[in-house]
Amino acid sequence: MRRMRASKWRAIVPAIFILGFAVPAVAQVRGTVVDETGHPLADAVVDLWTPTTRVGRVVTGPEGRFRFDAINESRIVVRRIGSRGLVQPLGPGDSILALHLSSAPIEMTPIEVSGRCTAREDRAARQRWERAASLYRPLPDTLWLEATFKGEHTRLPRDEAERPDLDSTGYGFDGYRHLAIEVGEAAIGLSGYPAPDPDGDEVFASSLTPAELQHLVDPLFGRRVRFTTLDDQRIRFCPRDRQLPWIEGEFKLAEDGSILWSRWRYGSKSPWWETGGVATFLAPSEDRSSPLLTSTFLIWQERGSGMVARWAAEFSAWRFTTVEPRDWHQP
Repeated sequence: MRRMRASKWRAIVPAIFILGFAVPAVAQVRGTVVDETGHPLADAVVDLWTPTTRVGRVVTGPEGRFRFDAINESRIVVRRIGSRGLVQPLGPGDSILALHLSSAPIEMTPIEVSGRCTAREDRAARQRWERAASLYRPLPDTLWLEATFKGEHTRLPRDEAERPDLDSTGYGFDGYRHLAIEVGEAAIGLSGYPAPDPDGDEVFASSLTPAELQHLVDPLFGRRVRFTTLDDQRIRFCPRDRQLPWIEGEFKLAEDGSILWSRWRYGSKSPWWETGGVATFLAPSEDRSSPLLTSTFLIWQERGSGMVARWAAEFSAWRFTTVEPRDWHQP
């Protein structure tokens, strides 16, 4: 595993993710997602829909921009953590849009690290998770991952800990994975989910994204938790075994069944500072060739007096290729 070193970061122009498939183009629609004051919003999930099918997806970068080749009878659906969703029907002809999102609190059912999770599983909730997991490529030990991202350590009030907002400047580049996923999953299988320390030099269980995030769509995760339905877009996961450190939390799903975000808490039989995390995810590729990739990720831990320590990261570009085993340890 390779540690992230701020001294090796170099500034580059952030990229915008565009995942979808080709459709017959009759018009182009482009625009910007902004807040109430007109400032661009990064990390907004912008989907293009026909009446029944999603035909394109963009996750906005720091400039909030998106672009599609639209088709007849289509609409744009925008979602972002911390903002109210928006549906924009599209008319004929070329369009230039400014989509204004109003702020909204992150409305999630409180998660308590306790024994109060239901002992019975909702089969429909498990089927929804299985459907979501099937949309992402399993991570083989020959997959080479690179990311353009930025991260920061902060101390802030507890009620601000789960806001994923970062200053979208100063991106750097780093990383390859080697066998980090296999090592991380082996550690989870052996010792559970011990809470990392956000004050540490490296809070990740692997080199770029936490192994437990990739693990959220792994069969081993499915065997370690029970699923229940919270509402038509959210499912909750609770640990089956509390003898080892655990996590419990929830997923929010998109219309196509993919994972928009996850929120969780770490738990243990021994008392410690409360620790939790939040992550948002990119849309899966249409051919299911991409793994579960994060758009934003943060982890926080209480430090007393109403304050938390937090490590947060924002990802603006991912690249992944298949490499031969002999290349794993080359610089």
